[in-house]
Amino acid sequence: MKFKCSILMAAMFAPALYANDLIITGVADATLTGGTPKVVEIYAVNDVADLSVCGIGSAQNGGGTDGQEFTFPAGDSIKAGEYLQIATESDNFEAFFGVKPNYETGVVGINGDDAIELFCNNVVIDTFGVIDVDGTGQAWEYLDGWAYRKANTGPEGALFTVDNWTYSGVDALEGAATNATAATPFPIASFSGTSDGSTPTPADPTPVITLEIGACLDDTTLISAVQGTGDVSPLVGNMVVVEAIVTGSFGDISGFFVQEEDTDMDTDSTTSEGVFVEYSGTLPAAGEVVRVLGSVSEAFGKTKITATEVITGCAAATPSVASFSLPFTDLAEIEALEGMLVTNSQELVV
Repeated sequence: MKFKCSILMAAMFAPALYANDLIITGVADATLTGGTPKVVEIYAVNDVADLSVCGIGSAQNGGGTDGQEFTFPAGDSIKAGEYLQIATESDNFEAFFGVKPNYETGVVGINGDDAIELFCNNVVIDTFGVIDVDGTGQAWEYLDGWAYRKANTGPEGALFTVDNWTYSGVDALEGAATNATAATPFPIASFSGTSDGSTPTPADPTPVITLEIGACLDDTTLISAVQGTGDVSPLVGNMVVVEAIVTGSFGDISGFFVQEEDTDMDTDSTTSEGVFVEYSGTLPAAGEVVRVLGSVSEAFGKTKITATEVITGCAAATPSVASFSLPFTDLAEIEALEGMLVTNSQELVV
């Protein structure tokens, strides 16, 4: 049995996640009894009425993700401009910083070579460190020290950018009885501008980026850049313009799939060249080259663009069809084909 299909399911598309609401702003590995307090700090860009849709997980020694291991309690909320400090325990945190943490959990029992993931609705919306790499000797190592996010960066989904952080260097907190007496104090609650731990003022709102859809053949963002090389798009929350071939339209899921023309495909085999476009207007026909303006989000682990404007009739083209064979050896193979037109010549039984 041979078949062609777009790899994605209708059930995968749901409302956008809290992709811009919470940001990891700091991690610290202090040196009081037991190597504590160990800290993860999170900042709220926007109000979050229900924190229980979010949580964190740690990746120890480059061992990869363990998923969401701590979930914020039901009924908890946070206002824009506020911080959450999550620590392994309360006593040493209070002794070191002079205030109590918001939450205690062994999940943040991190050493200076461990990564942290922030989840909302079961999707990674921000990351510190590289989950598959032991941080020892890496530029982002924070052993007995700390790392703090630079202003106006993040959240970054699963894509960690080492240059978006400031680092104390190894042993910056070694021997310090309090943060204030450390050689290089952890800049707790300073992401929005305060440096003394006092009540922060809200950060400047995320700037509104105005894009125009432009005309056919104008410059666009490549779908490979929208999809990225990881599980989550590096452009979540951003507005983009893409121009590509419609491979299929589906009224029952209110949208259509697009795929890059051959000349616009990149040479990276780990990035997909297709994506789903959610659209409430008249759906274009397969084979049309269309221009799409919309916002990038993740739903059920898949990337989509929610279109606010679509230009049809840019051209007509025949998309390439990617071949694959089963079984897949890892999820990265599936990710690389997400949203694309594919073919398989194996005899398959459903």
